[in-house]
Parts: sequence; C-alpha cells; structure tokens
Amino acid sequence: MRILLLLIWLILGFVYWFIWDKQQAICCGHDDSSKVTDVIDKELSKSAIYPIQFKWAEKQTETTSLFSHYKDSLINLLNNDGLLEITGYYQESELEGMPGGTDLGLLRAQEIKNKLFPELKKGEYKLLSKLNEKSFEKTNDAFLSSKIDYKKAEPVFSIGNKILYFPFRSSDITVDAEGKGYLEGLVKWMNETDGKVEVIGHTDNVGSKQINFNIGLKRAEQIKNYLVTKGISENNISVKSEGMMKPIATNDTEEGRAKNRRAEINTIQQ
Repeated sequence: MRILLLLIWLILGFVYWFIWDKQQAICCGHDDSSKVTDVIDKELSKSAIYPIQFKWAEKQTETTSLFSHYKDSLINLLNNDGLLEITGYYQESELEGMPGGTDLGLLRAQEIKNKLFPELKKGEYKLLSKLNEKSFEKTNDAFLSSKIDYKKAEPVFSIGNKILYFPFRSSDITVDAEGKGYLEGLVKWMNETDGKVEVIGHTDNVGSKQINFNIGLKRAEQIKNYLVTKGISENNISVKSEGMMKPIATNDTEEGRAKNRRAEINTIQQ
C-alpha cells in the first residue's frame, strides 16, 4: 500500500512540475503578447489537473478532485520522519493595491498549511515564499502558485538561556551583534520546536522597590513585544519582574549596577 501511495505521489509530482515548468516557459521571451496570452489561457483552462490552485492576487486556496490522493501520499511519506516544505509563489503584479510589506507567497503557504494540512505539527513542515519572476498576465482563472516538497527531517535546533542588559532607568533593549543573533536564533527555535520562554526583568537598587519592579516588568515586556512582532504567539511567552530583589553583582559600583540591569531569557523545551 505504501509503495502504491508513493507511486501516486511521484506521478502527481511530475504532472505538477510539468505544468508549472510549461507555464513558466510560455510566459517569457515572446514579443507577440496576444499569442502569449492565447497560450496561457489554453494552459489555464486545464486548471483542474492542479491539486491546489489560487485566484489572482488572492491567498485563499482551492482544491480539485486530485487533492485527496495527493494529500494522502504526502502524509504517508511523513512516516519516514521527514517534513513538508510548502512554498507559496507570487508575482510582483499581484501585489498592486496591497499594503506595503505584504508577502503574498507566505500568506499562500500559510493558507495551505492551516486549511489543507491542519494536522501538521511543529517540525513536520516549513513555510517558504518565492517570487515568480517569469510572470503571466492577470487572469480570472485559477492557476498553480504553490509547491509542496517532501524533505528529510532536519536536525533539531537548540538554544540556551541568555541575559540581555539595559541602560540606567531604561526599558529599551540595547543589544550587540551577539545579542541580536541570539534573538534571531530564539525566534527560529520557538518556531521550529513550539518551545516557550520565560522572561524575567531585573534592576539595580537605585530608587524604590515599586519603581524598580515596574522597570523590570517593562524590560521583560519589551522582549516579549519583540518576539510577538516576529510572529511568536503570546501564549508561548511569560514575563515577570524581580525588580531589585535578585542582584547578580554588587550595587556599590557602577559596573555592578550595570550587570544587575538585565533581563533573563529562560527557554522551556516542550
């Protein structure tokens, strides 16, 4: 049974690639735009052979009668400890009228995962976006604008805890290249493992306990806000403040107080 499903997946994959490749080939390198349009329309009229398809400038996906077998074959391959690499394609001309920064390719990849493969868990998929440079003219017909590849499982990415430091009486993060690299790696780790973090804000002993508690909390929340802007769920981030209560250095010197003005990031593996 598994061999049969694999053969079906390979055949569908070939058909998928063939139509995509042909669609690319016919879109460029011709001066007679009317002839190009005629050929494209003819190809698009065969859209029912695509398991997954999209309408112009839309992220909502549509499926055809081939999708059920196509999906079954892909899911079956995941039993070999692999992952599905879901790529959404887009054209520059599709972005006209959309807010700046819109990543239509990523939106399409997310739509495929959330709507068509909701059972996929962290580590079983990767979402990608790619610009289709060989574009075709606007059409009202559905067309192929995505690709799903089976990939062997990648090594699990791990990351440790970290301390980030803050200026006096400030909740603004000031990180060097190492700190920036850590935060980028933290986002990657949380996305791939569904891991959680606890962020604890600390201060020196200048000022009252309440003021320092508030400053410590703002420092923790500042890091949380950064992670949220990178797409991390708030449910995976907890924050709290210890204020001035847990110094790691003496508060009798400026050097020691600088070390106490910090936020600790503790990773929690699920």
